[in-house]
Amino acid sequence: MEKQFGITYLKVTKEGTMKKGENLIYSFIENGLYYENQLKNEVGKTVSLTIDTLQMNIDYLTGNILSVTGFLPLFKANKNSIVIPQVVAEDFCVSMKNVEYQKGIAYDYFKFFPESERNFIRNGLPILEYDNENKRILIGTRDDINDKYIKVDKNIICGIDSAKNLKALLISLDIIIQ
Repeated sequence: MEKQFGITYLKVTKEGTMKKGENLIYSFIENGLYYENQLKNEVGKTVSLTIDTLQMNIDYLTGNILSVTGFLPLFKANKNSIVIPQVVAEDFCVSMKNVEYQKGIAYDYFKFFPESERNFIRNGLPILEYDNENKRILIGTRDDINDKYIKVDKNIICGIDSAKNLKALLISLDIIIQ
């Protein structure tokens, strides 16, 4: 199969590219995170980058993050109150110019961006926090003083460190199924 080269940047774009008007759901029955009517219009138009078992679905032509879905067991997550950080109104791009990938395939995020792995994985396990009361999940590490936070949509805030590495995903859930 011929390799495709559509995305030149992974983009975190302020309030503009992710799914609009759909509820983001976490199901403890399935240990998964998904949107209502998930991915119906995205099939064949995306490349997925995985952080452990979670998928960031990226628009193949623009590089914009479209959705965050997947298997995400929370039984080993730290139970903490997760506060929404102050967000900045800017975009963030990571170069993917020399990366080979194909549409419709999922790839390991850390294969493309190995410098980010230390922010998301510790001792072979994802770094997770869960706040049941506020319906929030934090994947990765936070440094509210030195990092920037970009609100991608009503459910997702991306934490970016000073070296322009993705450092955290803060996910606000609309619905939790126990």
